[in-house]
Amino acid sequence: MLPKKIIAIGYPSVAAALWGGLYVIVDMETASYPPITLSFSRLVIGVIVLSMIVKITKPRRDYDLEDHYRCIWLGILSSVVVSTQFIGTTLTNSAQASVLFLLSSVFVLPIAAIHLDEDITQCKLCGVGLSLIGVILMMYSRYGASKLISGNVLGVVMIVSGAAAWSGYTVYGKPIVQKYSAIEAVTLSLLYATPLTAVFSIVEIIVVDISTETLFSISTMIDSVLILGIFSTAAAYYLWYKGVKYVDTSYVTMFLYLQPTVGVSLGVLILDITLSPVGIVGIIVTLIGVGFASNSLIPLFNAIYPGRSSSL
Repeated sequence: MLPKKIIAIGYPSVAAALWGGLYVIVDMETASYPPITLSFSRLVIGVIVLSMIVKITKPRRDYDLEDHYRCIWLGILSSVVVSTQFIGTTLTNSAQASVLFLLSSVFVLPIAAIHLDEDITQCKLCGVGLSLIGVILMMYSRYGASKLISGNVLGVVMIVSGAAAWSGYTVYGKPIVQKYSAIEAVTLSLLYATPLTAVFSIVEIIVVDISTETLFSISTMIDSVLILGIFSTAAAYYLWYKGVKYVDTSYVTMFLYLQPTVGVSLGVLILDITLSPVGIVGIIVTLIGVGFASNSLIPLFNAIYPGRSSSL
């Protein structure tokens, strides 16, 4: 039987793979649709699916008022994540956004240390550093140096804010996950996120002056929206919190680095994107970084340098 930790880190790995892979599949079809309104649509679908599962599989609960307040806060954070991420990407570019959002793995270290008493180890710091370098190499290989350093300051601020919000969503959700369950925590948080995202969507429609024709065009891509709602929202968020339940949140956030890794890999396979040797090195370095941060490479390190890993 596999150790619980190995099983636990499998959950965020699949979540990151879903986020990285499904966006490649649906990106071409949904690229012209208002991003925040699209996020609202996928949240609605995700909440409906999650609520049905909770109703069938979980007992009726009277949640504490304090837990509701925490879930409202989680809802605000998740709404901020989806909104700032899309707006920030529009103001910069996908390459820069991919790298900047991964700063959440950096932000989560002090937040988790303060609120959950998680240790900041040399392994985690080494893993974060290696993985960031790997992703930068992948994005450089795919888009070039100009796109990594281009974009305006507001876009950068928006993406970094989204990364910080995702760190908070990961850390502050752990007590709810442990007290109830991953699926209940995700359902409640996204339930509170939906109306706030609806407000952001209305603002987007008014400010950008989106036509009625564009809004109703969502009916022509309902398959992609359903995929985003069921898999990238309901399933991925659940799997993310499932990992949070069993291992440190700072370990879980490291698996975000698999998102661009999967995205780039699928881009090569599905979209005929050419990956240079630098990009291949980036993927390898990223995977090594994730392995270090999650302690997956410690047995190998012990075999090479006996007794050295005790300080990591």
